[in-house]
Amino acid sequence: MRIKDNPGNTGDWSDLVTTVDTDAPHISGFNISPLAFSPNDDGVLDVIAVSATISDVNPVTWEICVRCDVTGPLVVTTSGSGETIAWPWDGSGEQGDDDHTVVLPATDSIRLWTIANGSVVDTASPSYATLR
Repeated sequence: MRIKDNPGNTGDWSDLVTTVDTDAPHISGFNISPLAFSPNDDGVLDVIAVSATISDVNPVTWEICVRCDVTGPLVVTTSGSGETIAWPWDGSGEQGDDDHTVVLPATDSIRLWTIANGSVVDTASPSYATLR
């Protein structure tokens, strides 16, 4: 089919399929394991694994943010893209013996976003120096 617009431009028209995305990315299977860890290099509960699956019709980017407590300082971040997340954290960047909040925001290419979060308990004993 030939079409013509008001200024007189003409062109061929064919079937056009348009997808309208009004849904934010969906995060499923968000998991932190184990929920208690003690990153003190003793070989027991030294690493947590953060995992999730993100689905959306558009490409998705994500970021994992670990904070001390809920509103405390940012400890570490990592980011990526794609549907599958599997990230191990060994406590590096930790700023003390606090519980931590793990936040996972995901944003698609048209800027729709969603967030998943969870907590992990730091069971490592605080270290101290012996005074003489």
